[in-house]
Amino acid sequence: MNRSAWMASLTVLALLAGGCAREAATAPRAEAARPVKTAVVTAGSPVESRSFPGVVEAATETRLAFRVGGPVVALEVGMGERVARGQVLARIDPRDYRVRVRALEAALAEARAQAKALREGARAEDVAALRAERTAAASRLEEARTNWERYRRLLAEGVVAQAAVDRARTAYDAARAALEALDRNLEKATSGGRPEDLEAMDARIDRLEAELAAARNALADTELRAPFDGVVRDTLVERHETVAPGQPVVSLFQDGRPEVTVRVPEAIAAHPERIAGVVCTVEALPGRRFEAEVKEVGRGTGAANQGYPLTVAVRIPDGVVLQPGMAASVTLALRNPSAEGAVRVPLAAVAADPQGRSRVFRFDPSTSTAVPVPVRTGAVHGGEVEILDGLTPGDEIVTAGARFLRPGQPVRRLGR
Repeated sequence: MNRSAWMASLTVLALLAGGCAREAATAPRAEAARPVKTAVVTAGSPVESRSFPGVVEAATETRLAFRVGGPVVALEVGMGERVARGQVLARIDPRDYRVRVRALEAALAEARAQAKALREGARAEDVAALRAERTAAASRLEEARTNWERYRRLLAEGVVAQAAVDRARTAYDAARAALEALDRNLEKATSGGRPEDLEAMDARIDRLEAELAAARNALADTELRAPFDGVVRDTLVERHETVAPGQPVVSLFQDGRPEVTVRVPEAIAAHPERIAGVVCTVEALPGRRFEAEVKEVGRGTGAANQGYPLTVAVRIPDGVVLQPGMAASVTLALRNPSAEGAVRVPLAAVAADPQGRSRVFRFDPSTSTAVPVPVRTGAVHGGEVEILDGLTPGDEIVTAGARFLRPGQPVRRLGR
């Protein structure tokens, strides 16, 4: 090949190469697939679960106190100790209360003896003595009457002065009064006391019996006893400390069946009949689930945005101990018949089209593209929304980032 032919060949090759380069520069570049999360739509369940945090509490807990005051002479229990119903927990000094009981017992015995004497009358020898004394008094009265009449005749004859007659009259009046007093005493001795005296004595006995009962109760209250089987949470006073009536001395709780109180929203508090089941878990016992039942639902929130108190009683098997204060979680199984067959999707799966209408993107596995699907939304449940129309169970949709997609955009599933 000569030089000219060789140069011509080079020129042709250069032209061909330039044309290919221009064609490659002007050809459209393939769009990269956007990674997305997807999920398969399933039909809704008629029962949904909601969990709420709480704290284990004792079913019964009380701060016990003496009903009477005084210095504490004995504390019979300590923190964490198990006690039986009726067991003595603490004592205060009983001496003053014993003295009060004995004094009232003596006063009551005296009053009863006096009442018996009033009803039965005096003894026979006392009655005989009164009758003898009355006989003597009657004789003295007759003698005084005779003297008074004699002095009156002598005054009429001018033999004695008026003063002598007056002295005789005074002696007669005194003798008559003495006889009348003896007659009353004799009547009382033979027939008993007057009705009003007996009523007054009976009233006194009733008062003393009531005071004695109160004093005996006060004496018994110097011992503080456990009202139920339980565990001592704490002792609140020291020995030799003087306590007032009603001052807490021992904190006691019943550990037979613990409770957990949680805060629930208004929709649950207003319809407790929706609760189909309750399960409780405790952080200190991972992997253990305890059946429970609703004990009560409060009617007040206590403060804004706090929810309504719901208390559940936890069934615990033998050998398991749940201490008050343990962190717990209560899971409620809630009936929701309207949700049966309904479709729910994450809120992030729903976006708005240019006209403001709701839509989701369905993943098309044949083309690996995002296909927009208009939907009609319903109620929102936590982080999900009901889809009333547009989707059916089995559809695979984009669950996050839908608002950044455009119709027909190539996508690929994350993790595949």
